[in-house]
Formats: sequence, C-alpha cells, structure tokens
Amino acid sequence: MNFDLWLIDDKAIESSPRAALAMNAIYDKRTSIVFKTDEGVKLPAQLLRLEYEDTISDMSSDAGLGSERKLVLFGIRGHSTLPDNDIAEGYRFTYQFHEYTVYSVITTIGEIQAIAEFV
Repeated sequence: MNFDLWLIDDKAIESSPRAALAMNAIYDKRTSIVFKTDEGVKLPAQLLRLEYEDTISDMSSDAGLGSERKLVLFGIRGHSTLPDNDIAEGYRFTYQFHEYTVYSVITTIGEIQAIAEFV
C-alpha cells in the first residue's frame, strides 16, 4: 500500500489486504492455541503467531528472584476468507507446558495483537 497516496485521496485503508499480509506472517511461524475464557469455556483452536517479548523482567516469589517472559500473540481481523481470531483480556492458554493469561489486547487494521504473561 502506498501510504502517501492514501493521504492524498483520503480513502480508508482496507483491512482484508492487511489481514492477508498478517496471515502470511502467521503461517511462517504458526501455533495452534486453545483459549479458555474467564467462565472456563474452551474456544476452538486458533492459528496465531507467538513471539517472546524482547524484554525480560524480574519477578519475585517465595523461592527468590526469577525472570518473567511475556508472549506477544499475533492474529487477524477482517480477512476476506478466514474468521477473525478471538482474543480477549483474561483468556488463558497453555504454551510449552506453561499457562499464560492475556492482559492486553490491541486491534489494528487487519490484525489483532495481545500480550500474555506467565501465570
């Protein structure tokens, strides 16, 4: 998309092409995730891309200090043939034998992103 041209003609950015680009990135490193809602309902599996956040923060517990790794989830919205990913704050999921909780959701044109932390 030519952003400068968009500024000139004032047309809205369409979500479907952006969602298609996002889906291509997801397919490169796809992970099937099953979310559990706050009510305990398991949702159907969804294809997402998961990446560890670049920063590591310290967390403390009775056992002492340790590192906390957060995950960034990448999904789609507004794709021409695929359903939107369903991600919401409070959803839980298991990834590599650890349980995570989604605490932040960001929606953009054609995409949905979220940040999850280790429970």
